[in-house]
Amino acid sequence: MKTYIIHIKDNSNSEKTANLCLSECQKFDYNAELFDGITPKTIDLWDKKYSLEVLNPSHMYDRQIGRNGSKHTYECKYSNFLNHYTLWLKSIELDQPIVILEHDVIPVKSWENTEFDEMLVLNMRSGLHQEIFDSILKPVLLDGINSYFNNFLVYRSQNIWNNAAMIPGSAAYAISPKGAKRLIKNVKKYGWDKADYIINNKSTHIQYVEPQYFELSHHIIKNQRTSHGE
Repeated sequence: MKTYIIHIKDNSNSEKTANLCLSECQKFDYNAELFDGITPKTIDLWDKKYSLEVLNPSHMYDRQIGRNGSKHTYECKYSNFLNHYTLWLKSIELDQPIVILEHDVIPVKSWENTEFDEMLVLNMRSGLHQEIFDSILKPVLLDGINSYFNNFLVYRSQNIWNNAAMIPGSAAYAISPKGAKRLIKNVKKYGWDKADYIINNKSTHIQYVEPQYFELSHHIIKNQRTSHGE
């Protein structure tokens, strides 16, 4: 399956971790390539191209109007979302499922002929803090491909996605053209938010796979920063 690794050019840490991810993906026979990420420095071009509105109310809307956090933080979150949005469009363009990775993951197993519907979380265990995983998910994770949970990592904001179950970060997942179309339709209709907020079990059909395919690399390599353009 085609695999895209989001990285930030001219950011030494991002390039280091992304190249590690690429090298490890090749060892596990992933058809992987680097995807040059959108950053706060290049965000205006893509903002004009897509003309998306921010979801209101939402945490990102608060940041946009300066109510919560800095302009730079807002731009970093927006550029990260735009990277995922662009790759959703890529899945539709190719008319095939793709794997989307952020630069701070590495594979722990080869891709199998894994069939899923719209969206598949590939790092269910490492996407969570260990204490959360041990106390909440460890007893209920099942081997194979399974439907996502309805009452875990619940989105709390008074908008269309209130009380939806979000994914545990957007570091590693597979998406089908069907799932990409649903997400893009929802973003255009309601507005954008952080990628892992928009990907929730109200906006698309989420599944997870166990054992996981990817691990966060900072679990293995110490003292890494994983932010986008920060």
